[in-house]
Amino acid sequence: MCVESCASGTYAEPSTCTCDSCDSTCNTCSCGTSDCCESCSPDYLWRNTCISPCPDGEYANTVTNTCDNCMSQCATCTNNYECTKCPDENGDGVYDSYLYQKDCIDCPTRYYGDDASGTCKPCDVTCETCTGGSDS
Repeated sequence: MCVESCASGTYAEPSTCTCDSCDSTCNTCSCGTSDCCESCSPDYLWRNTCISPCPDGEYANTVTNTCDNCMSQCATCTNNYECTKCPDENGDGVYDSYLYQKDCIDCPTRYYGDDASGTCKPCDVTCETCTGGSDS
């Protein structure tokens, strides 16, 4: 390599033996295009590209400025242990698990899975179990 090191925002270009600028979206990079990013700010590193927001199934890690995977049971999340939406596996509006206290689970006693919202909702107070919010 022709140059020892390059400043942040530049990379060593072997063909010219110079430090050339990274793509404007990258803090640090290994080449001059937007798909060679190694770090980002204020956006988040995802598959060597700086993006915001992170895609579904990943969350914005504000410590590392990366998009990190949600727990496997989450469709979307705010961090590695708090789901904000559960997956609708078949895309048919019927959920396998429902959002309850920031986790995707089978709804507990006295709650039912509401397919319209994908969340656990309380049964009527007169019911031990239910399929909807009324006294049915």
